[in-house]
Amino acid sequence: MKMYTAPEVASAFAALYANENGLLDKMFAFWTEVSARFAANPYVIGYDILNEPWAANMYHNASLFTHPESFDRDVWFPIT
Repeated sequence: MKMYTAPEVASAFAALYANENGLLDKMFAFWTEVSARFAANPYVIGYDILNEPWAANMYHNASLFTHPESFDRDVWFPIT
C-alpha cells in the first residue's frame, strides 16, 4: 500500500482521468480490442476495467480523497 500512495501514482491516475496524452482514449481502445477478441467466449462474463481506482491526485486536491463522493461526481462519473 505504501507505493500506491506515492505522489507519482496519484499523478498517474490524475493524468489518466484527465486524458493527458490520450491515456484514457488508449485505455478505452485497449479494452475495446480485448472485449472484441473475447466476445464469443462463453467463459468470459465480464471485465474488471480498472481495479481499485485511486481518487486522482490527493496531493493537489485533498477533498477528492477525503470526500469520495466529490471524486465520484466530479471525476469518475463523467468518464464512465
